[in-house]
Amino acid sequence: KHLKIVLVGPPRSGKTEFANLFDSKALTAKEHQQGQRSDHHGCILRIVETSTIDGTCVELWDVGSGSGKSEDFETRHKEQQRFWKAIMQGINADGKPCNARVDGVIISMNANEGSQSQQEVSVLYDKFVKQSNVPDKCCRVLCRGSNNVDSRVGRSIPKHMKGCRVHDVTDLMDKDEAKKLMEEFVADICSISMMRR
Repeated sequence: KHLKIVLVGPPRSGKTEFANLFDSKALTAKEHQQGQRSDHHGCILRIVETSTIDGTCVELWDVGSGSGKSEDFETRHKEQQRFWKAIMQGINADGKPCNARVDGVIISMNANEGSQSQQEVSVLYDKFVKQSNVPDKCCRVLCRGSNNVDSRVGRSIPKHMKGCRVHDVTDLMDKDEAKKLMEEFVADICSISMMRR
């Protein structure tokens, strides 16, 4: 089995940190706390390969949230649009589209970022989940900062995304927690794929 999972989210939502938990060459959380920066911050796309206990190969497509030149969502959204279609369809090494459909989507968000983040998460959900016909059960939301009373998950997730499973995560999530989350997600995707055939 081979799965393609796309990881998207607004800036500073923890996408790269989550993907780093599956990349043996990436910096650890402790190295980040010490001020070291990963070469992957600000990249348009990075593909991290991992596998599950049952041998399922997973490509985790860590999609950057823009060039970093603009904090304005509308400007970043326009910059990203041209890449999103290629990411969702898949491209061969020669740049031609291929049939590499997306099996699952992980949306990372920071509950403390407010309505701007919620608006961006909503657009990402529409583009990567709904327009790509990915079932809500094949979408996970990683919500940081949701332990704050004022930013509980229920208030942070746009209403039309209620079919997606939400996970409260911290900046200090370790590899074991991330692997467990990924194992459960992959199992759900595989069971849904079997039902869709």
